[in-house]
Amino acid sequence: MAGTTGPLAGRLEARAKFFFDGEEKFWVQGVTYGPLCPQGEPPGYLGTPESAARDFDLIRRAGFNLLRIYHPPPRWFMDLAREKGLRVIVTVPWQNRVLFLNDRKAKRTIRRSVRDAAKAHPGHPALMGFYVDNEIPADLVRWYGARRMEAFLDSLAQIVKSEDDGALVAYANFPPTEYLLPKFVDFYSYNVYL
Repeated sequence: MAGTTGPLAGRLEARAKFFFDGEEKFWVQGVTYGPLCPQGEPPGYLGTPESAARDFDLIRRAGFNLLRIYHPPPRWFMDLAREKGLRVIVTVPWQNRVLFLNDRKAKRTIRRSVRDAAKAHPGHPALMGFYVDNEIPADLVRWYGARRMEAFLDSLAQIVKSEDDGALVAYANFPPTEYLLPKFVDFYSYNVYL
């Protein structure tokens, strides 16, 4: 089984081209979790504590050590991931994806979503970090230009660091799009579909 098998104690760090859990290299073996059909009280996209506990046991048995989720999680989810020895990386969802850099209200909403996600669980040992966005469409990158888009992503990375400086930050690129390389991220990431 990969990585830690018991409750997690500390946070991951990015050093050079590797992740570390303390002084040991952490080899990412991740799986996407959710979004699921809204359930529970209040309704959420990550299931219930009971269903997640069963899923996490199966995920660990399959050799995974990281969950990628697409909505900020409730506290029970983070605590359960810690107990089961799983790290979590949160992709912060954006509501408005059309010409958002021309829309002050859309930019404020995006920044608030990132800030709220980062403020939810600062310092939590299961929290690897955040994707401040995922797969900005190629036409938007071409329209605004890569530098302007990267500058906006950098501003989001800085928001995360201002709320939780130990959280790792990245942007998830998608191969058909121009590769965006923001400067203030901890690592670069690419979504690949097999």
